[in-house]
Amino acid sequence: MAQPTVPTARRDFLISLSPSQLQTKQRAMRSPENPVVTAGFGRAITMPSLAALTLNRAGFGHAAGDIAAFEALGADDQARLTAWVDQQLAPDLIDDSACDERIANGVYVTHEKTAAQLWSEHYRNDVWAEVVRPGLEAISLKFLRAMYSKRQLKEVLVDFWHNHFSIYWEAGASWSMLMQYDRDCIRPNVLGSFRTMLGAITKSPSMMFYLNQVESSQDGPNENFARELLELHTLGAEHYYGTMAPEDVPGYPNPVGYVEEDVFALTKALTGWTIRYRWWDDDFGDTGEFFTYQPWHNTEAKQLLGQPIAAGQTALAEGEAILDMLAAHPATATFIARKLCRRLVADFPPETLVQSTAQVFLANLNAADQLAQVVRHILLSAEFSNTWGAKIKRPFGVAVSALRAAGCTHTFQTRQQTDDWTDTFFWLFSFTGHNPHEWHPPNGYPDFAPVWRSTSSLVMRWRVLAWLADDEDNGLELLPIYADTLATGLRSPNAIVDYWIGRIFGYTLSAETRDTLVAFLAQGRNPAYNMTFDPIDWQADPQDWDLVRLWDRVRSLVGLMFMTPEFQLK
Repeated sequence: MAQPTVPTARRDFLISLSPSQLQTKQRAMRSPENPVVTAGFGRAITMPSLAALTLNRAGFGHAAGDIAAFEALGADDQARLTAWVDQQLAPDLIDDSACDERIANGVYVTHEKTAAQLWSEHYRNDVWAEVVRPGLEAISLKFLRAMYSKRQLKEVLVDFWHNHFSIYWEAGASWSMLMQYDRDCIRPNVLGSFRTMLGAITKSPSMMFYLNQVESSQDGPNENFARELLELHTLGAEHYYGTMAPEDVPGYPNPVGYVEEDVFALTKALTGWTIRYRWWDDDFGDTGEFFTYQPWHNTEAKQLLGQPIAAGQTALAEGEAILDMLAAHPATATFIARKLCRRLVADFPPETLVQSTAQVFLANLNAADQLAQVVRHILLSAEFSNTWGAKIKRPFGVAVSALRAAGCTHTFQTRQQTDDWTDTFFWLFSFTGHNPHEWHPPNGYPDFAPVWRSTSSLVMRWRVLAWLADDEDNGLELLPIYADTLATGLRSPNAIVDYWIGRIFGYTLSAETRDTLVAFLAQGRNPAYNMTFDPIDWQADPQDWDLVRLWDRVRSLVGLMFMTPEFQLK
């Protein structure tokens, strides 16, 4: 068999990874007749085990021992998947003490502060570093939990719902209140009731300030929040009928969607929903808490989504009834179902799965675990198990999955109390365009592959991934590639490549990809023969630079694995 061409540098290897090869719209179905998926790469991509597939899509990739733990959960794939999903849907029963210890032993000082403390001690602080401290800590904790928490499904769903109810963390009060938004509004509700989460979001200072609801009154109504509540949070833009008369919308008086008049009616209905933020006004106070200010409320009769709203109601009663209506609307069920299926299955999920998921959403409207039931339905569907290559990881996901797979043990700090690794990581990651909570518009980061497979996007993620693998200072590595390879006793390019394929991917790659990786490490030598991968004496003078360069190549090998098309898929 002809030997593959030897790539002499990373650039040579990456030439084949053009954006056109990252097409991910094809869907592969797991079956004996279809064991691989091309996914637009121009070469066969091996279908992973169900364990690897699940951990990549319902988690942020596998860490050491995760695949073996998954495989031990049952006698067959369906039993193992069911057991894993049910474990993850009960996160409070999962021992996450190791992750909790990292948080407790870190530099995080605001994660347990009450909303009132965050407001008074940070938002109203004259020192800028204290104003932004809670937001910076919340962003760092997002990375830490995704990397180290055993409650992986919960972290994926937290990421999803933050994207659904997206806020820009530098807007209004968010830089001080993002910690409260994450801890009190999102995290407790990702497996609970959508209506409960919707209410918490609507009343949060972060969302209220971001979408200008805090000053919306009958004399000066602001439609920004009301519009996004319909378009992005509940019914969805896919159910928008523009300037059509309400009675002309299909299904009226139980319309299938909303129109401009509904936006205006909702704006009026929510007037008076605000925050105690006016320190000069005794009627308000300045605690940062939600309340309704009745003098600002428009009490006239209204019609919303074909339903009459009686005049003379209090701001609180009217608003709560409307949130009930929006949370229970069939269009909301379909919109949420489609977005969850898109996140967990494919960019373009089968409509049958979307509709069956919407039915589960509606059937569990009053259930305390409504969203858990919805997610369980998706994850146990045939579409979930049989689909691969229909999504690529976004930069946050690919960076975290690389750190997990390679066994990172470093605790990244905040950007205020920091270290060299933290500084460099956040600086490099900022160029990927996927910094948490830094998407300016309220629609959240895109969840479609084309946005993330452009040339510039790929190059920026490759920079991060290359640095993760290569960074070393006098033998101290961010990722323990040298130490872990040395400990295996393996010395041939064949054996070392196979070891790291198992570590990074958790399944066997195509022969073409493996041969390319082996050739990169062997550099023209017989890949079956042992090479002089001896321990490095870091104190030696003169240093054995040939040995150092050889080990540098092993680190580059792992970096190349991070950059392969296969590692981008989920």
